[in-house]
Amino acid sequence: MNVLVIFSFKNSFFTWQKVGNLDREIEFYNHFSKTYKANFTFLTYGDRRDKEILNEIGQHTVIPIYELIKKSKYKIINIIKSFYLPFLLRKKLKNIDVIKCVQLNGSWVGVIFKLLLRKPLYVKTGYDAYIFSKKEKKTKIKILLFYLLTQFVLVFTNMYTVASIHDLNFIEKKYLIKNPKKIFLRPNWVLSNKNNKSFSERKKQIITIGRLANQKNYPFLITALGGSGYTLDIVGSGELKDELEALAIKSNTKVNFLGNINNNELIQTLRNYKFFILPSFFEGNPKVVLEAMAAGCIVLVSSIPNNTEIIKDRKNGYVFSISKILKRTNEKEIVEILNTVSQSELEKVRQNSLNDIENKYLMQKWCEVENEDLISIVYSRAG
Repeated sequence: MNVLVIFSFKNSFFTWQKVGNLDREIEFYNHFSKTYKANFTFLTYGDRRDKEILNEIGQHTVIPIYELIKKSKYKIINIIKSFYLPFLLRKKLKNIDVIKCVQLNGSWVGVIFKLLLRKPLYVKTGYDAYIFSKKEKKTKIKILLFYLLTQFVLVFTNMYTVASIHDLNFIEKKYLIKNPKKIFLRPNWVLSNKNNKSFSERKKQIITIGRLANQKNYPFLITALGGSGYTLDIVGSGELKDELEALAIKSNTKVNFLGNINNNELIQTLRNYKFFILPSFFEGNPKVVLEAMAAGCIVLVSSIPNNTEIIKDRKNGYVFSISKILKRTNEKEIVEILNTVSQSELEKVRQNSLNDIENKYLMQKWCEVENEDLISIVYSRAG
């Protein structure tokens, strides 16, 4: 099977490498190619550096679009140019069997390829772009454009996947879908993490992972840990770093800002911590929660629907309320969980968490499912 993988707009192997996700993401395609004899061609928003990166990590083909067309300093010009790409590449990619878009953003390129090549289109999303645009308080025109793009892609795609039940229900209620059977739930996956330290060997301090942005709600977490004696390590970068550093001093919370870490190194790092906390206001299907579970951390998450699909309170982790949302005043709920839960309960919760990873979220399982997905739409088109 020959698969064209279209990156989300602006992304490339270089950007994956920069944020530390490259090794993790390419491992999926390397395993898929070896196990199911598939050939991947990646269309990225990169330049010659993408070819250099791929030569070092995998046996696939990459077409960096900014080797073909000149990149503009204006985003809108680059968007307009992206509509031309399928016409530029249609002859080169005539032997493609199926087209895969890795996110909604940029999927218009996949739709045009589908129409030109007459090949099936598979659109995979990790979060709902329309919901995120509203939560992030984007302009009304951007919110409308994400809604229209979702509706447009739902018309043309042969299979559309979402990563959470919450997003699946939203899609089915919000959009006009002629064939609901082409919408599927496909959660995120993780690599197996067998070499975990015992709970007693780990640092008592806390780790969290994510962009230093409003979505992640770090001010709440820093304030909640104030004066508790716990140290918080934050992996990630973003525009709120100075503000969060000042809040940490004000709240008497010891915080270490670790910046971005390569995914392989991050997995090793997670094995050293007892607790992982994600206090987000909104999420898709958070990979970091799954990776923390796989690394043997006790996971605490905010009580938003997409988090609680994964974490069941006192079963495989702990769920806490966000006072600003639910108008609760007990900001010390997190510390109470950390300090009062017995060692035996923590060990039980940790084991349940590890079992869930092995049974539900391992890469090999979802590689197999995606292979079946792609075969099904290629076969149905051929038939």
